[in-house]
Amino acid sequence: MQKIKVALIGTDWNSNADREKTNGHSGVTYYRLIKPMLEWKNDTFEFTYHGADLAEEAKNKSTVQFWTDFVKRYDLFVVKHVDNPESASNLIFFVHQAGKKIIIDFDDNLFEVKKDQPAYKHYKPGEEKRAYVSAFISLMDGIFVSTQPLHDYYKKMMKDIYNIDMPIFILPNYNDISEWHYTPAEKHDDK
Repeated sequence: MQKIKVALIGTDWNSNADREKTNGHSGVTYYRLIKPMLEWKNDTFEFTYHGADLAEEAKNKSTVQFWTDFVKRYDLFVVKHVDNPESASNLIFFVHQAGKKIIIDFDDNLFEVKKDQPAYKHYKPGEEKRAYVSAFISLMDGIFVSTQPLHDYYKKMMKDIYNIDMPIFILPNYNDISEWHYTPAEKHDDK
């Protein structure tokens, strides 16, 4: 039996120089994408994490050459949200052109960001990133979310806005207490 090959695509590798140099990822990418796959890993599928390595691999290749070569290596794509329109459209186009599936992962509601949060300026009504993410979601084959309230919100959003009955799966966060090796901070009564 041939293994299903899954590409996990992190979108936070360029948030700092160290991650870019090491093809690193944030904790969110780890416990939302990588850790569940490590837990489920068996003889039926294998996965590869991609981040900064995609930018490196794309160097000196045409857009068509890069995406065609990348997409043919995998059967399924799981990605954190992408709010760059060029990357998003290329990814969706080449994955669907190859007859493959793509799932987006959310552990936040980007459409209900509170005004006191730094991300609000990017995702408030009328902003481009909000429109990009909304359009990107509508072209997915499915959504992973971390909680039932997120499931209910995105299910309703997809039906109300796009008239799509999108498959949405609750994938709880995979925080593993055994991986937290730290000494708790000393308690201060004055704080």
